Amino acid sequence: MLPVTVTPESKTTLNLISNLHESTEIQSPEFIDYTLARFLKGFNDDQCSLELLLYFGRHPLTKFNQPVLLSCLGSVRPDVERALRRLLLKKLVVRFMENGVALFGLTRDEYVRNMITGMGRLDHSQWQRLLKQVEKEYLAA
Repeated sequence: MLPVTVTPESKTTLNLISNLHESTEIQSPEFIDYTLARFLKGFNDDQCSLELLLYFGRHPLTKFNQPVLLSCLGSVRPDVERALRRLLLKKLVVRFMENGVALFGLTRDEYVRNMITGMGRLDHSQWQRLLKQVEKEYLAA
């Protein structure tokens, strides 16, 4: 699991994430700086993992097989396999077996699911701002 501390303040932010479609709080740089950037801090060196998380965040109820993820991301197989292993180890993504086919989907951990689905609701400029902040968080550590 990622080193994320759940505080009363982060629970408030989590509620904001859950209601992003009704709220403009996501526009606040402080929101992105504090919560999502800290959540993603360990992924600043892995663009494929970040893209996978964003993709899963945009499709939180769907399970994907590896060829679908490869075609959707436009990445090469070794990068996607490495990113999936990393996300599985961090328990952000889970693997399901259905009819002998490995499928991947978001974890059932509510806090993590809400963080990742919150990422999926970001527009392009917010996503770019978040990536810059993740890099700042990494350099500050």
